[in-house]
Amino acid sequence: MQPACAFDSISFSMQTKEKDTSAKYPKNCRRIIRKINANGSILETAMTIKNGRLIKTEKRFLTNKEKAEFLSELKRQGLSAKAQSQWETIEVPVVRKQENSATQKPKKELYTERGKKYAQYTFYDYKGNEIHAEFSMSEDDYSYYVSKFGYTNKEIEKLCYTDKQLRAKQKAEKKRKIKSKRRRAKEHTLSIPVSCEDKTKRFLRARGFIMNDSIYPDITNLVENDRHILKILASELNGTFNRHKYTDREKIEALLAFVQTAVDYKALPASENGKYTGGLRLSADTLIRGEGDCDAKSLLLAVLIAETGYFKVIGIDINKHYLIGVTMPAKEKDETLEYKGETYVLMEPAGPARIPAGAIGIFSKQEIKHKRYGVEQIHGRWYVNNI
Repeated sequence: MQPACAFDSISFSMQTKEKDTSAKYPKNCRRIIRKINANGSILETAMTIKNGRLIKTEKRFLTNKEKAEFLSELKRQGLSAKAQSQWETIEVPVVRKQENSATQKPKKELYTERGKKYAQYTFYDYKGNEIHAEFSMSEDDYSYYVSKFGYTNKEIEKLCYTDKQLRAKQKAEKKRKIKSKRRRAKEHTLSIPVSCEDKTKRFLRARGFIMNDSIYPDITNLVENDRHILKILASELNGTFNRHKYTDREKIEALLAFVQTAVDYKALPASENGKYTGGLRLSADTLIRGEGDCDAKSLLLAVLIAETGYFKVIGIDINKHYLIGVTMPAKEKDETLEYKGETYVLMEPAGPARIPAGAIGIFSKQEIKHKRYGVEQIHGRWYVNNI
């Protein structure tokens, strides 16, 4: 399936949480300082700050349980080996409630005007930064783009039975029944003459599907095609992240937050507009419509990640669900999966819940633990990003 077009216009902006330098203290926060005394007790001083001014100070000694937890945390951070005098005063950061990105609601506006489809998104990444993106695509390009994905049984029949000699042999010829492989396997079956298999395979490949012992979406090929269509989109996002000095993990988590929260979750049928799509939707189509399920969101995220850096991506297909893994440095508590000698950090693009990279749902965890899943290499090429 050849790429049809790219977005006509794209613009981005980001609003970060800047430190307030106009007041002695940051606005609206609670600062806690803990001091370890010579006798081993720990004095905690809590300062309540509003509009950059200190309005309240409270002091107390930590209980034995709190003290043990605090010292354990210092040990985990590698501070316990230092002399006490070196960490007599330690600030314990407290995240302000209004800065908690989990409570910030994304916004989107989708509309059609003068022959173009427009989509505007405002979302918040896991750092709490507000990111705004808007883009457009002509209706003609959009129609051509979506027409190249999916197929109907009539198209297969026309492909296989146009030849008069083949039609005459139809009754006597052995047929092969092929079911769709993925989570909607019972909803679609193809019955084709054995002599027509090669022709059908080529046709389905052009429409975004693979036919072997079963029929399933060709995710790898779809990602590679959509990379060209979303290249400008991914490049602008990556440039925004680079200007704000995001790490590789912060970039991927920002893309994950976008797919999880800004794009609504909606279960998709096996067929749309009379065509069998396998319950999948192309990445640009997902953005234009502003909705998709776990398959569609995973495809979108994989395309954006593929254009962002040196990452490989796998898809994990479990019972009625789909998630991805990315070859980025893993943290200690990250959920990971070993595949062909490499470690992949797992993540849940489906949303709408905010689940950071390295964390997955209970159902996904149980299915992977008991090895009830399939793995496919969605994006396996090392891509050098020169931005």
